[in-house]
Amino acid sequence: MSDARLTFATLAVRRELPSDHCELAPVAAPQLAAYGSEGQTTAELQLALAELADEARPTTVARFLLSYAPAALQTITVELATTPLAQATGRKTLAGAERARLAYATLDAAGRRVAPPDPPPPVVGRDALLAELHRVLGAPVRRSVVLVGDEAAGKSALVAAWAAAQSGRGASGPAGPRPMWATSAAELIAGASGLGEWQDRVAKTMAAAETLDAVLYLDDFGALFADKPEEGG
Repeated sequence: MSDARLTFATLAVRRELPSDHCELAPVAAPQLAAYGSEGQTTAELQLALAELADEARPTTVARFLLSYAPAALQTITVELATTPLAQATGRKTLAGAERARLAYATLDAAGRRVAPPDPPPPVVGRDALLAELHRVLGAPVRRSVVLVGDEAAGKSALVAAWAAAQSGRGASGPAGPRPMWATSAAELIAGASGLGEWQDRVAKTMAAAETLDAVLYLDDFGALFADKPEEGG
């Protein structure tokens, strides 16, 4: 089988929606519309167009824009799926985008996204601690970190300062900023009933954080060891 590659570029219209999702449709065939996050829509449209050589129908659900939204042109680079490798690569990319979408949904249900404060709170005299936090959380091996101190000692301010500093790094590559969610023991098990349900919820939350290389912040770690289940124990 020939390993020759056929590629082409086409323009697509991206419409950003109030829901933080978007629609992406090729200018030449606006009836093909992908809906979702930025990475998901691009991967879906690339896969759909790549299968045109086999006259295959897109595997994603097409949606039309139902209301006005700002539009922009975007170039989509497509490699026709003429080889098994190209087909497998496209499906792997789409599967990765879907895993990321589900991970975001899982973490949004388990806690609250942390937006770094601007400007960050002052951490006077804590430069060494902040540097240590950067070192541990920025290491190649991901670790769990426990900040111990009296109430109102500045533990949350230290976390906020780290989040603000790392959000200023490049948005791509291993040095890019990591998304962060805040939650609590009570939120993780809220509404859980039946044997194994809350354990399954915690496991899915941790798996989602691993998928996105995200930071999961528990403000009151001691609540995990409370005596009563209704208190988060």
